[in-house]
Parts: sequence; structure tokens; C-alpha cells
Amino acid sequence: MEEQKTNEFEDIRPYLDEEVPEVVERLFNNIIFSTLFKISLKSALPEWGRREINQRINSLRGVKSIDAFQQLLLEPVGGLIRRTTDNLTYSGLENVSRDKNYLFISNHRDIVMDPTLINYALKVESYKTTAIATGINLLNIGPVKDLMKLNKIFVVKRGMNGKSEKINAMNLQSRFIYDYIVYDGSIWMAQSEGRAKDGNDSTNSALIKMLSYAGKDKDKSLIETLLRMNILPVSISYEYDPLDVKKAQEVFDKKTRGKHKKWFLEDFLSMRKGIFGYKGRVHLEFGTQIEQIDSKQGLVKEIDKQIITNYRPWPSNYFAWELLFKDPNTKPRNEHEEKFFKRYQKVPSHLKELFLKMYANPVVNKQEYI
Repeated sequence: MEEQKTNEFEDIRPYLDEEVPEVVERLFNNIIFSTLFKISLKSALPEWGRREINQRINSLRGVKSIDAFQQLLLEPVGGLIRRTTDNLTYSGLENVSRDKNYLFISNHRDIVMDPTLINYALKVESYKTTAIATGINLLNIGPVKDLMKLNKIFVVKRGMNGKSEKINAMNLQSRFIYDYIVYDGSIWMAQSEGRAKDGNDSTNSALIKMLSYAGKDKDKSLIETLLRMNILPVSISYEYDPLDVKKAQEVFDKKTRGKHKKWFLEDFLSMRKGIFGYKGRVHLEFGTQIEQIDSKQGLVKEIDKQIITNYRPWPSNYFAWELLFKDPNTKPRNEHEEKFFKRYQKVPSHLKELFLKMYANPVVNKQEYI
């Protein structure tokens, strides 16, 4: 990205290669971060001893680029995936050209793992990893901010008060996304702000509105602007959500009390559980680039269609659908249904229906396109 543009996007951009050595040194000189990082490496790869962990950290301290930093994290991320999933599969990468940059838009179930899994698949298959859009609320702690920006995180500013402030923020974000895709690489964004807590994957039209703002400063039409971003939907299908009961509780609180009141460290502990919690089988389906756009709403519908139809329902989804809509007394018929049923039986009674809907809704939504 041009130096002038880099300065313009100073508050939201990820780190550049030339900043890596200083940032890495700052991180590993922080005793709290260094200790937590060692614990995380040990959790991801329990077979590693102190020697292997120290060697990896020493290697990380010597990196000179973002790509080198991510390459050294590939093995620990792979270990984490093996420990927390029964299997990770992906398909559709034949639709992704190595010579183009894309805006990957996916459904959103987990703050950290959604983009991590996508970037892991891309890295393993020798594609360039994406920059990642995340809310500013996740970047309040210095070491967390450094680690995330080393992994190509860029800031999506939220909670703006005045109308002009919101518009200015949307303009800046839109121009950054457009210019990054044109000059630097691909970007991942969730289809809506906040994780889907009820199993309904839908694209927020405000996201498309924000993306279209870049064209106003570039003398390009809405259609030209959106097409230039090479939008490609991705479906992420988790067999189990480590935060399923917590999400059901949040939905319940909003329905009964008007809002869910977060307690101290709730976001941090949710992130940790999402990362290290059991997910069963996981599948990523890369869709096809959207090459025809007639309107913002038309684009929303096409993204939703690809994400929902490419979603891979698991036995957990089908069995939840049966319990909810067919027969609440249905008994498990195989080991996969038995595993889900045991999980369901532990759910508090006031959350059971919301829990089932979370798993059943992807099946319901998929049926609408059949």
C-alpha cells in the first residue's frame, strides 16, 4: 500500500513487515504475554517439551515479516485444530485463483476460529492468508493488539455516536478494504457484526452499504466498486459449538430481560473457550466469486444463498431438527446422535428449545433453497 495511504489508515491497518522485529521483541519481552504464549503452545502441542517451545519462541523472535511469523505458527495452529476437532475438511479452493485478491465473506460462529480456520486452509494449500476484520473492542489490551495486528488484523470501528462520525468511519474502512484488495492481498469479513447465536446465517445490508462507500471517492459506481472487491462467500460448518449453551443463554436474556449483561472478563473467557473447546468435525466450503451484481440487496441475497446452500449440516443439526419439529421423543440411532443427545440432556431446561433451534436452523434455512 502506498505510503500516503498507509498514513491515512494508521489507526486501523495491520502491521507492516518492517514493523515486525520491533513488535515481536516487545511482545516477548512482556513476561505475562511470554508466559501465556508458552502455555498456549503447550496446550496446542502437548507433546512438545520445554526445549521445543523455547526453540519456537526464539525462532519467532527472529522473524522479519508477517508471512514468516505466520509460517512458524502454522504447526501450533495445526496442533490446536487436531486437539479441538475430530477433523477439518475444506473444498472449493479450485474457485480461488492464486493471482487474485478477494474479499472472503463468511458466516460467523466464533470470533477467533472462523478466520483462523480459513487462513489455515489457505496457508496449508500455499495461498496467501487474508487480512482479518475485527471489532475495536478486542484490541484494548496492548499485547493482544500486537499479536492480532501481526496476524493481519485490521480494526472495524464500532460504537460511533454521531451520524457524521459513523459515516467518516465507514468511509475510512471502505477505502481501506478497497485499496488493500487492489494493492496488497485478500480480506476476510464476517457477514454481520456479532456471532450468529441462533443458527441463522444472514448478511447485514449495512456491511454492503459500508463496502460501497469507497466508490464515492474513486468516481466508480456502486456496482463497479463491489465487483472490484472480488467477493467470494465461504461457509463454515461446526458440528459442535463450544459456546452453544452460553449463546442460548444470551438469546434467552435478550428475550426475557431486553439485553444480556456481560460480566468482567466474559469476552476473554468466551474467546478462550471458542479456541480450546471441542468442535467435532468442521468443514469449510469456498463458494464462487460473485461476478454479477444488480443492487446492494441483490448482493446480500446472493451471499446468503451461497453461505446457506454450501453449509454442511452434521448429524447434530439433523437430530436437533427432528427433536424440535418432528418428534421430541426421538431416540438416538447412531453414535453421532448419541453424542449430541448426551450434550442436549445437560442443557438447562429453560434453554433447551433455544439450544435445539441453534443447531436446527441451518437445516431449516437450507430447505428453503431446495
